[in-house]
Amino acid sequence: MFLLWDFDGTLATRPGGWIDALLSAAHDHGFGSVTAAEIRPHLASGFPWHTPGDPHTDISTAEEWWGMLRPVFTGAYRAAGLDDEAPSEIAAAVRDTYLDPDAWESYDEAAETLAGLADRGWEHAILSNHVPELPGLVRDLRLDDHFEAIYTSGTIGYEKPHPAIFEHALDRLGDGPVRMIGDSVSADVEGARRVGIPAVLVHSEDESVQYRCERLAEIPSELQRI
Repeated sequence: MFLLWDFDGTLATRPGGWIDALLSAAHDHGFGSVTAAEIRPHLASGFPWHTPGDPHTDISTAEEWWGMLRPVFTGAYRAAGLDDEAPSEIAAAVRDTYLDPDAWESYDEAAETLAGLADRGWEHAILSNHVPELPGLVRDLRLDDHFEAIYTSGTIGYEKPHPAIFEHALDRLGDGPVRMIGDSVSADVEGARRVGIPAVLVHSEDESVQYRCERLAEIPSELQRI
C-alpha cells in the first residue's frame, strides 16, 4: 500500500515561495528596493507547471532545468526596474537562494503523521511538481527516512496533472492500493482521479472535494473513508 505525497504546500513550505526567493537574491546583491508587488505579476507564467500539458522531457539535467527558468527571473527583474547586467546576474543566483534549506520548513505534524501511517502499513513516496533537487530538500528537512521514493517533475519531464507523471510513479511502485495526498485540487486530486487514484485534499476546506482535511493529523481517519 502506497501513499503518494505532494511536497510544497503539503508536507513542507518555503514561506513566500518563489517571490521571496527572487526578492532575497536581489537584496543579497544590493537591490533592496525591489518589491514583491513588482515581481509577482511576472512569475504568473513561465514555470513548467503553468503549462502541464506541455512535456519537457528534453530537459535532462538540473542545469538545463534552471536555465529554462532564468529568462523568467531576468524578465521579472527588468520589469522591476533593474537594468544593465544586474538582472541576468541575480537570476543566476536564484537557484541557490531557493534551495537554501534554512528557508524551508516542514509542517509540524508531517513527521508524526508519516510515521503513524507507516505503522498502519502504508509506504510513502513523493510525487511533486518541483525542482530537480527535491530529494536534497527532503533530506535537509530530515524527512527522507520516511520515503521509499521521491519523484519530481523536474527530472521526469511531466507536470501534474498530466497522466504521464502519475503513470511514471505507478510503474515503479508495483501492485497494491495507492492514494494521493496533496493541497491542489487540479494537480493532485483531479490529476490522480484521471488515472484511477483516490486522493485526499489537505490544508483545505474545499467542499467540492469528497475527501479532504485541514490538518495532516486528520489524514489517517480520512483515508479510512475511501
